[in-house]
Amino acid sequence: MSDDYLVIDDTERRPLNAPSSHVDARLADLDQLTDEERATITNVIDALVTKAKLRLITGGAG
Repeated sequence: MSDDYLVIDDTERRPLNAPSSHVDARLADLDQLTDEERATITNVIDALVTKAKLRLITGGAG
């Protein structure tokens, strides 16, 4: 976190470090979602990881 909020009244708290990648920026936005929406994202990620593992096991293409 930035320490601006300690010095300046009504300053928005913001992370000390900016996201280092596009993915990090997107992950930071997840806290705006509902639990159900986060669960849906987790299911999609799990499915994609499973697909990638199966592709490696079977030597198949995408």
